[in-house]
Amino acid sequence: MPCRLLDALHGAGLSIALCSGRNTESLHGLAAERPEIGFLGAGSGSLVQERDGDGWRTIGRRFLEPSTLTWILDQAGAVGMEMWAYTDSQWLVQTVNERVTEESHYVGATATVEPFEGREDIVKLLAFPLCKAHRATLEIIDAQRDLAVVQSYPGYFDIVRVEAAATKGGDVLIERLGLDWSNVIAMGDGENDLGMLSKAGVAMAMAPLRTTLLDPSEPGQQRFDCPDLDAVLHLLAALDTTPEAL
Repeated sequence: MPCRLLDALHGAGLSIALCSGRNTESLHGLAAERPEIGFLGAGSGSLVQERDGDGWRTIGRRFLEPSTLTWILDQAGAVGMEMWAYTDSQWLVQTVNERVTEESHYVGATATVEPFEGREDIVKLLAFPLCKAHRATLEIIDAQRDLAVVQSYPGYFDIVRVEAAATKGGDVLIERLGLDWSNVIAMGDGENDLGMLSKAGVAMAMAPLRTTLLDPSEPGQQRFDCPDLDAVLHLLAALDTTPEAL
């Protein structure tokens, strides 16, 4: 999140939550030098934390059921699709390859080589579909009532519980803060932001995302397409409201 945006939100006296598809280790690194970030939503809403002194306290998590986890991995294994897994604090991989090494440098997190079939502490799986068979498998997984497959980055598809994907952890945050969705400003630029943006009182869809992708609006909701950071900052300065921020 750009410093200018954080400065503007903090200057307006807003609570700030950084919600992302990244894991907690990566988000902790991003938030380390910005104490105004009071909350984190990791793994596309599967894990929500609140700043607690010099550390972080978990206030919400959605585990994948062990039997569901095994079923997903069986589906992925049948078509040879690479999968990673995430717990509260760990990023797990089956082997260290070029993709893992590049990701480690990019997000500032370290992978652990460890089996994750049947575990009870997995909050998110990450899939990399490279062919038609992979994409078809993700469609089968997404069709399950309790699961959601959302793109968190081009070529990166998060598999989480449907409740997590619905608002990217925003439901946990507004309950913790004692707010209604009408009090929320949400900003996002990816598919895994759509649920959060659709619920927010003020939604800022940052390029390449567009507000036309959101659910039908409710009375009182404000929605804006923002081509760049300057557009976001201009809108924030002009808003006649005192909401929180996600």
